Amino acid sequence: MNAESRCGKLISPSVPDIGDHCCYREEMGDAGRCAWHAESDNKPIGSLSAVIDADEKGFTPICDAYLRDQVEQRRLSIQGLEFIEPDFENVKLFDSIEETIFRQGRIEDIDLFNSDLENIVFDGINIDDSDFNRIDANTVEFVDCDIKNTSFRDTRFNQGKIENVDIFSSDLDDIVFDEFKIDNSSFNGIDAGAVEFVDCDINNTSFTEFSSNNLKVEGSSLSEVEFTEGNLQFQITRTELKDITIHSKCEVANLDNVSLSNCDITNTVLKEGKFSRCKIDNLDLTGTRVGIDFQSCELSHTIFRGANLNSEFNQTDVESAEFSGATVSKLEIFGPCNLSRLKFEGPDTKVDELGIHQVEDIVGLHLRDATLSKLVMDNVSCSALYIEDLEEQIDAPRYEFTESTISGGYFDNFIPASIELSEVQINSVHGDNLSIPENGAEKINDTSFNDCYFSNFTYQPSSLTGLNFNGTTLFHADFNGVSVEDKRALENNTLAYTNLSEADLSLARLTESNLFGSDLTEASLEAADLRGTSFEASTLIGVNFRDARINRRTSFDDQLYLQSMADVQITSTQSFVTYNDRGKKNQDGHVSRYRKLIVNYRRIRDSILNRRKKERSEQSAFLLSCIEIYRELQRLHSENGRPKRARHYRIRSREARRKFALAEGKTVKWVESEFINRVTDYGESWRRLAIVSGAIIFVSGLLYPLFGGIRFSSNTGRGSQLTSEMFPSYLPLDWIPIEFSVEGYPEWVVTLLESMYFSVVTFTTLGYGDVQPVGPAAKFLVGIESLAGVVLMAALVFVLTRKATR
Repeated sequence: MNAESRCGKLISPSVPDIGDHCCYREEMGDAGRCAWHAESDNKPIGSLSAVIDADEKGFTPICDAYLRDQVEQRRLSIQGLEFIEPDFENVKLFDSIEETIFRQGRIEDIDLFNSDLENIVFDGINIDDSDFNRIDANTVEFVDCDIKNTSFRDTRFNQGKIENVDIFSSDLDDIVFDEFKIDNSSFNGIDAGAVEFVDCDINNTSFTEFSSNNLKVEGSSLSEVEFTEGNLQFQITRTELKDITIHSKCEVANLDNVSLSNCDITNTVLKEGKFSRCKIDNLDLTGTRVGIDFQSCELSHTIFRGANLNSEFNQTDVESAEFSGATVSKLEIFGPCNLSRLKFEGPDTKVDELGIHQVEDIVGLHLRDATLSKLVMDNVSCSALYIEDLEEQIDAPRYEFTESTISGGYFDNFIPASIELSEVQINSVHGDNLSIPENGAEKINDTSFNDCYFSNFTYQPSSLTGLNFNGTTLFHADFNGVSVEDKRALENNTLAYTNLSEADLSLARLTESNLFGSDLTEASLEAADLRGTSFEASTLIGVNFRDARINRRTSFDDQLYLQSMADVQITSTQSFVTYNDRGKKNQDGHVSRYRKLIVNYRRIRDSILNRRKKERSEQSAFLLSCIEIYRELQRLHSENGRPKRARHYRIRSREARRKFALAEGKTVKWVESEFINRVTDYGESWRRLAIVSGAIIFVSGLLYPLFGGIRFSSNTGRGSQLTSEMFPSYLPLDWIPIEFSVEGYPEWVVTLLESMYFSVVTFTTLGYGDVQPVGPAAKFLVGIESLAGVVLMAALVFVLTRKATR
């Protein structure tokens, strides 16, 4: 072959591993260049076939190949070639391409329809307006390529890769990528049909304005992949998704056996679909409309902030999910599953309906400062349920709890419009400002609050039925007018400062309960079991304790606080009393004690009547109430065999009557009551009577010699004396002075002894007649002492008899 018949084109490729050279291929006819380099259109098939055959036998790489408008029906096959910087346009002649490389060139309007591609590499090639339809390609690689306006229909790529490739404005439909690796590439502006990735590895790839009505991903791994500004219907199976961003609208999203981690699906739409058997970690659904159902999934650290949710979680474990700012039109969670740290928080959070069913363990369900319309919990076990500040919504929420257990948590501003509780156990929950609505009693059945602490608890229904409090503290609770149907409902609880006024607690069991500071005004405790109950600081005005049972552990105030309030008013009234006039002085310059008492009392009375009339009325009302309560407590303790406490409350009742007489200005009754108090402790102390009687006898015995003295009758002497002759002789009594005589004693001692004898006889009204008073003063004193003796002796007999008969 002569040199003149060679191509002779000088080649200066931009590929670094191929230097400048001259083409020595055979010249094509009169073109002056070979079939590859002749710049003519529609080259003869024979020439192209010949040069291809020659190159397949081992010629150098084909640089600057030029093909234009090759539209012959005959098809060519290429195998084992390398094209450097090719320039192909409108080429439709390849039937199959095998083990061929295209590097750094341009391919435009190439038709590979129904061609066979195997072991092909497109490296740095710009592909435009081409046809890759109905291709079954094996081991095809696209590297550093731009693919534009190209059609991939009914095409399958097996075992290849796409790396640093930009595919945009192309047609993808019924295309399958099988065992493909896609890295650092983009699919932009594509309106695709069915696209399937099988056993692929996709990394750092973006799908911008990418839409597909049937996107399938199976057995693949996706990392740092973005879907934005598109419209998708996808189905993902047995795939790992990591660092995925989806900002496209998803009409249908189905995931099965998928692992998601660090995924961002925000400000978009997941209209419908199902996530099944998925493991999801750090999924961000902020601002997304979610209509997805989750089946047998595991969700961890999922964010639904600002999302719009209408979903179902079925047998799905959820850990640390945040719904702050979300709009939940309906969220149904079905077990068996585990839920932990679900948070519906913030004023922008709106939950229309939240249903949790057959969930074995919920650890931390937070509903704070949100709008809640309906919460349903059915056959649920929940630890740490927090419901706080839900009172600001237009319509108060509705709660339905059935066959559930709630352990731990906090209810704050829990004010439902309606509530249904059936077979519910609420354990160790704290709360403030809780309310059971008026219609709640009809829908509460077999529900218990165990070891809870609630303040400002309001129970609005008229009857307490189906609801039990066990070991629960209710602080400032309100059961006003409630009739307790379940007699054990309030047993063993702390009801501090609770309003039980007009409540019907007949036959109720309040054993071991603490009603400190509670208001039981006009309440009925008839036949109630009050053993171990504390009523300290409680208001017991008008309480009916008839047939109630108490024991030594039942405690009441020793002195009612109402009486203490009355005492405070007396003290404040006394502060207006001045004591300038201490009474008239007698001739010796001393003030009469009786006169001082009367003057001071009148000043107190005048101050009450004139200066504190309103407070006097309140004081009287307090004291009248105290009298009634003390009488009821006296009767209650008497009926239950507690005489000591009954005596205590009888004394308290009499004290209240004495103070009432003082408050009402009834001097005589007050003096009478004061006298009985001082002398007999209101008929309860025989010792005080004995002391007073002995004091009167002793004082009178001292006064008789000063008031004229006494004298013995003429026929009476000093009486007989005891002598030693009165005793048998064998008794050794010689050393004992058994002979008694007043002779030798001072006269004043004899007079004092005789006066004391006369005082005793006079006080006891024995009237021996052997001694008589001398003078009018002594006789007057005898009359006074006799009268006092009659009264006090009768009182002593009364007190002793009363004490003996108890």
